[in-house]
Amino acid sequence: MKNQLILGVVLSLISNTLDAKRHVIDRIVARVNGANILQSDLEQPRISKEGSRYSLDELTLEELLVQRAGEMHMLPTALDIDRQVVTFKIQNHLTELSDIEFENQLKQSGFTLKAYKQQLGRLIAAENVKRAEISEKIVITSQEVEEYHATHPEKAKEEYLLQTCVIKKDQLDHYKELLENKTIAWEELGWIAKKDIGHKFKAVLSMKPGDMSEPVATDDGTYQAVKLLDKKEKRFKALDERYSDIERKLQQERKEKFIGEFEKELKAKASIVIL
Repeated sequence: MKNQLILGVVLSLISNTLDAKRHVIDRIVARVNGANILQSDLEQPRISKEGSRYSLDELTLEELLVQRAGEMHMLPTALDIDRQVVTFKIQNHLTELSDIEFENQLKQSGFTLKAYKQQLGRLIAAENVKRAEISEKIVITSQEVEEYHATHPEKAKEEYLLQTCVIKKDQLDHYKELLENKTIAWEELGWIAKKDIGHKFKAVLSMKPGDMSEPVATDDGTYQAVKLLDKKEKRFKALDERYSDIERKLQQERKEKFIGEFEKELKAKASIVIL
């Protein structure tokens, strides 16, 4: 009886060991300041990459940013994450979906609601840190904007503010009268670039504001005329036309520069072990 009991225990241990081996589907691929990155982490689709996977370097950097967010007390709350989920639903016209229905939508892209929220939380944490670290370093002065404007001149497009009207064949003989009494209505085309004006209406290029073209036959058997309301000549743009665009451009360039330097510094100071 004793031998049978021992044998049973041994067989049970062997069975459990085999079961464990059969169910081991994960492994540690790296340690970042003591935190493990798993093989399964590499295999997850990522919301920030439209379902593609992170590289080990991207996962390492994200982990470092999340750790820094914890040190700076900048980790998002559950409420912060839920607000972002609501924003996503609004932007994608999904506000009427329940959590179950929303998760079914996410599953089509390989996400569960839990995984989606976890990733979203990590993204928010990483962005919080980046914003805090570089916010004071990306201020652009008016002098910098003016210098960029002077050294990078930009030409304004030659544009024409047009109206158009459709004239039926039996209206051709008296279309001007019909336009005057508004039987035929003008339709606004807005500002049209010179390159977008069709060959049939090249006469617009030599017209003056207030002039109207002769009716031109169209493919559907009707006629079309255009009226020039205003035009913009080809010229160099003034500073006030470009100021906001230049400021945003310079801010983005400086942001990318400082984020790159900050991320390199994070990695240099971290304990990163690839297994």
